[in-house]
Amino acid sequence: MSFDGKQLAHEILLTYKNRDWSQVKLVILQTNNDVSSDAFIRQKMNACNTLGAQSELIKYHESVTEKELLEKIQQLNTDPEVTGIILQLPVYPHLKQNKLLKAIDPYKDVDYLTGNCPLPIRSCVVEAVLILKEHFHHDFTNKQIVVVGLGVTGGGPIFHYLKETGHQVVGCDKHTPNTMELIKTADVVITAIGKPHFFKTTNFKPGVILYDVGVSRNALNKLCGDIDPNGIEKVAKWWSPTPGGVGPFTVLAIMKNLWVLYEAHQRRI
Repeated sequence: MSFDGKQLAHEILLTYKNRDWSQVKLVILQTNNDVSSDAFIRQKMNACNTLGAQSELIKYHESVTEKELLEKIQQLNTDPEVTGIILQLPVYPHLKQNKLLKAIDPYKDVDYLTGNCPLPIRSCVVEAVLILKEHFHHDFTNKQIVVVGLGVTGGGPIFHYLKETGHQVVGCDKHTPNTMELIKTADVVITAIGKPHFFKTTNFKPGVILYDVGVSRNALNKLCGDIDPNGIEKVAKWWSPTPGGVGPFTVLAIMKNLWVLYEAHQRRI
């Protein structure tokens, strides 16, 4: 089965409206010309608008220097009106992504990409998968799980979380020689490679649960996931489509984290 993730995530988001978001502010720094990033940023800002939170997008030209960005991040770190900061990935090739991420105050790292925030939040993509897992009652206990693609905003955090929590999980990247063999026998497959419709129905065993985290555009500039939807419901017990699958829940997770950061800030002042 598949589902309408956009509608479901919106319904859950509306349950957060019973809080006062008027003093919550999200600042997004964009250092790319990526169309998919543009769409994802709009979703984040729309979610803020829905809840009554403030949001600001600062988009930089490709001539921006690392020094300029570090200075801006430091300014936002010390601004008491800023609750959370997102460095939208990817960044321009001449910028050091990890250096910029590490410059963000852990108490304002709403994406949890630094992994240093001492508050009870998780990586947004991990939280998104867990929200779906719980909502659809997916039991990962004693299941063979394969995560394909180990990038910092996709499969990497998911793989590390599942491993740290004692699940039977294998991580695959471009250097893994037997990825397709591992996928074929897996009970749960989480893909995050960013290649349009790369995986076909024949790559999976019947009854598999599929989380498609990857996002890319095909030759027609259409937003696609890693998994080809053609015939997939005949094989998969459950799968998340792209668009409208994991993505909306990642935005939902951002808002959950943003509120935790806000409450922590209120306790500190």
